[in-house]
Amino acid sequence: MQLISDRLNKAEPWFLLLFTVLCGGLLAGCNRSDVPGFVVKGKIVFETKPVFPGSIIFKADDGATLSGNLDSKGNFTIRGVQKTTYVAAIQTQKLANLGSRPAQAAAAEPKGSFASENSAADSTGSATDEKAPPKRREDHVPEKFLNSNVDIPGKYNSFSSSGLTFDFTDGAPDAPLKIELE
Repeated sequence: MQLISDRLNKAEPWFLLLFTVLCGGLLAGCNRSDVPGFVVKGKIVFETKPVFPGSIIFKADDGATLSGNLDSKGNFTIRGVQKTTYVAAIQTQKLANLGSRPAQAAAAEPKGSFASENSAADSTGSATDEKAPPKRREDHVPEKFLNSNVDIPGKYNSFSSSGLTFDFTDGAPDAPLKIELE
């Protein structure tokens, strides 16, 4: 770092030019606008619920694939879409049972374990907050992600059975796609 500072202070023209070109090249590499093709945005819903978590994959006639992740509202963005026809498949993922502890797990804890030693009952028989075990990381999941798994029919997992075809031969769509699964 000291070498760069010394060089800049001496203001050697060849070094300033080289430094400027290198920095400009690095910054230009961070720009995503150089991806060929266009951007397609959309939303996927099933039974009026946004499909999340998961992704949508486009497959062109030549076998090239593009994908976009689904956010918590079912929205996606796919970059690099070409003027061709695509078939699509939707892959969903299952979130664990976040925010709740299975009853059988609590009942199966051996006597003398941390959880059983630190859960005391008051005179009404309900657990007191004084000696309750600390919250687990899973208990801090935002409410919007609890029970957010949407089970979609298995046919949408495959390009051959999804029935989802998109024709972009005329270019990018004027509005975001709205994909309503049945």
